[in-house]
Amino acid sequence: MRTGRKKRIIRHAVLAFLSAALLLGCAYVREPAEAPETKRPVQRTESAAPASPAPADKPAFSLEDYAVMGQTGLYDLFPALETGGKVLLHAGFTKAGDIRLFFTDSDNGALLIKDLDLKTGLTADVCSMEMENPAGCSVEWTDPPALYDYDTDELILFSSDCAEVVRYPISDRAAEEIRWDGQELLFFDSVAEKLIRTAPGKKETVLFESSYQYEIQSLLSVTEDWTYASVLATDHYTGSSGTLLIDLTDGSAIGWSAGETYLSFSEKRYSALSRLYDGEEDKDRSELIFRTADMLSSNENHEVRYIRDDPFTQIVAVSGGFLAENWDIGYALYHFDASGQNAARIDLPVEQYAREAEALFGEDQEQDPAGEEPETEGQCLVDPIDIYDDWSVFTTPQTNLKSASDGRYALTGFFFGEEIRHLLLWDYGQGETFSDPGMTMNEPLFEPLHTVRTDYGEFASRVERIRKRYGVTVLLGEEADLKIATHTASVAPVEENAEAIGLALDILENALSEYPEGFLEKLSGGEAGGIVVELVGTIRSADSFSLDFPSALTCPLGKMRLLAFDVNYLSEMRYTVFHEISHMIDDCLEEMAMPEDDPFWSEEQWNLLNPEGFSYYDAYNDENGEAYDLIGSEQYTENDPDYLRRKDPGLVYFLNVYSKTFPTEDRAVLMGTLLNDDTQDELLSCPHILEKLKYYFEAIRHYFDPDGTKWTEPAKWEQRIEKLESEEKQNAA
Repeated sequence: MRTGRKKRIIRHAVLAFLSAALLLGCAYVREPAEAPETKRPVQRTESAAPASPAPADKPAFSLEDYAVMGQTGLYDLFPALETGGKVLLHAGFTKAGDIRLFFTDSDNGALLIKDLDLKTGLTADVCSMEMENPAGCSVEWTDPPALYDYDTDELILFSSDCAEVVRYPISDRAAEEIRWDGQELLFFDSVAEKLIRTAPGKKETVLFESSYQYEIQSLLSVTEDWTYASVLATDHYTGSSGTLLIDLTDGSAIGWSAGETYLSFSEKRYSALSRLYDGEEDKDRSELIFRTADMLSSNENHEVRYIRDDPFTQIVAVSGGFLAENWDIGYALYHFDASGQNAARIDLPVEQYAREAEALFGEDQEQDPAGEEPETEGQCLVDPIDIYDDWSVFTTPQTNLKSASDGRYALTGFFFGEEIRHLLLWDYGQGETFSDPGMTMNEPLFEPLHTVRTDYGEFASRVERIRKRYGVTVLLGEEADLKIATHTASVAPVEENAEAIGLALDILENALSEYPEGFLEKLSGGEAGGIVVELVGTIRSADSFSLDFPSALTCPLGKMRLLAFDVNYLSEMRYTVFHEISHMIDDCLEEMAMPEDDPFWSEEQWNLLNPEGFSYYDAYNDENGEAYDLIGSEQYTENDPDYLRRKDPGLVYFLNVYSKTFPTEDRAVLMGTLLNDDTQDELLSCPHILEKLKYYFEAIRHYFDPDGTKWTEPAKWEQRIEKLESEEKQNAA
């Protein structure tokens, strides 16, 4: 099973694609807080050695015997394998230069691992493992191997010599982009949105996780020395997507880059990346950047950027340079030297494999023009270097198989149905060569990020208490750096605003205590710390459509919710807390009330509670920029001339003009007033106001506590409305 990651899926226009397991794979799994180390021996066979000479009666092995017709430097090794009817699941290079093959033997319930020696063409047994469903596993790495067993929800981690295996259970999570070096394990938990580093038998360390500003979506790449990682993320303050550079030594975010950025180091001297853009102007544009400098530096002497019109989709480091793949009308593999100026290219004869796929599965297996995956299973797929696409197969072009003078190789595979039918070896030392000087630039690969730390002083313990008790994160001083698409705010320094901040924390704690236990956690998506409160200075609008100088605002930050309060408006803060949390309730109702004709909640039903023919302004300001709450009509409010003359409560539908801007503001004003101020009870008791409150509260109860087991006592708002109804009945009597 796959998770819904936001990745671009690159498919060939001729071939029909099989949804195969990603090399660094992903699966829904279950997690323990601390995984036990379980070592099990695997069966080993010593009857063959990878380097044994060929028998005298067998012709000498030559790669040229397996050359793909018409292509220099491209070989199909599959005919050289003695599969014995077994299914080839995966293949990759070992550090010794052999090709490691993973076969499934479903008849005998075993996973078989063999090594192919390219000098002799002989295969040697490495080990075998009994499994209930060997076809139901994916290979995550090659040397040492790591498998994911879908039946047991475990990672199977081999030792470097494959003599032992450790089973690492991961429960109720989706482990993606797994790295295993024989001792340590690195993976991305896409459910909790955490980058985790651990070792069998040791406690997991969360290196980095989604925060109020950054929502991480996937692990893109890890440098060969495990020093840096790049993760795809969304910056909720700016609304932009890009890549965070993570220092794996301490888990800090140290850089930001636009687009999807893939890192690779070659001999620890050069870095390179591929940036992919989704914007209309930059559609299918990519850059390969080669540098001798630190990724955050911008003043080094030797900086070369190589740019192509055709998009590169991924790069990996090899000895002395980098490999890059390119999808256009066909598929091509490029090898760049470390300078980025010289390259060699090999093209894949896709037509040959397309014809073979049609012969096996029929012409109806071609890709749907709309880009949808065919429902049938018989398909042909190749995706050699891509390590971020959900539908990719495998590649391991990371190891030098021979010396530089003798050529280097990359390995890819063609799946037909659910098995490899072609094992392609690319000798990129024989590719078509070309040179391009590129262009020198003087800018960093990543914009440096500086983590701001504010001394909370006397407020540190109170902030921590609020976090533990209510699951709410409070940010002060420079850490409360409000910069979202619609608004910005000045900083409220802690020392200069100590009195105001202390009072704000008092008000916040008092207001949060009015909500039922567990309500705020569910409101923020069920994650502790899901609500973020920033105590800031003056809040300003960043556009002409948003309200200027608001006392507070709220907006979603991915799974989290932001509440920002201007400490200069503390007299209104308690009301504002209830008002803004009402907006969060509305966001949840909108998500939970599906389909649109849900009988418990809809905006259409809400509008039926308003006067016939009424429409909200659906804006805060008119076309001249004037605020509606200052210039709007008083009709249907307590200041309506008809109401003032007749004192008929049936004429009141709204508490004030601001309630008429949006239906969400209508409800937020109602909730804020009801919970904060009992001096407005006469107005709240107007029949149309009560009708709105009852409908709103019934929907909240239905979605947040449908079986009535979480709130043993009526919620504060339910108690208030019961009191209003009781008083109304007494007055009527």
